[in-house]
Amino acid sequence: MWSLPDINRLNKSAADAAFQAKCDKEVKGKAKLQCEFCDKPATKTSRQYWYDIFSNDPKGVIGLCQEHENDYGSIPEGYFYCDACGRLFIQNYTWENYFTEGEDGELVCLNCAAEKYVRNQDNWINLEGEEDLDFPGQIFSPAIEELDFERVRKAPHIIAVEGPIPDGIEKFDSVTLDSFSGGRVTGFSSSESSPDGGVSEMQDILRKARDAGHSEALLILDGGFQFCVSIGVYVRA
Repeated sequence: MWSLPDINRLNKSAADAAFQAKCDKEVKGKAKLQCEFCDKPATKTSRQYWYDIFSNDPKGVIGLCQEHENDYGSIPEGYFYCDACGRLFIQNYTWENYFTEGEDGELVCLNCAAEKYVRNQDNWINLEGEEDLDFPGQIFSPAIEELDFERVRKAPHIIAVEGPIPDGIEKFDSVTLDSFSGGRVTGFSSSESSPDGGVSEMQDILRKARDAGHSEALLILDGGFQFCVSIGVYVRA
């Protein structure tokens, strides 16, 4: 079992003027800073701000002694550089990583990845349909009825637990699935053996989103846990 830090408290502390001034002195070498991995002083060249995905304010300054700087270079263990925004991020607080990896090996923080994903119209599922001739009064939406586990399992991890949601979208509902079988989670330590139930529930959620007036939706992995994941249905805000 893991415990997520108090994100609101972390964000509030990072936004404090006194904390920002302290970090500014540390990163400029005007204040003492200990190596991240030992009790030696950090070199001036290794000092840099580090961030998490939960706010735009730096959460602190990290630095390395000469020995560890030689070992790790500019990216200490437990951190990563986002190739999109060029900032140093902490890799994770819990089980889920705060980055995605591209085909060419580039690492992108979840926030940058989410913004790009939302902007790509090809990622949206068309919820519109026509009246079903076999069942008068009911709407048949091809994209919903054709949804399968292959599409669900490709939902990208671009939102973390309690992480920020990109501007312009909002969560409609979600399904929790077992990380290994894809089966719908039914209890603290139990899940269905087949992904069919989870897919069926996802289709029901998409139908409800359609009936609520939404014409399209996104599937997003918005929570990675030790043995399960949350797949959310997101719509235009």
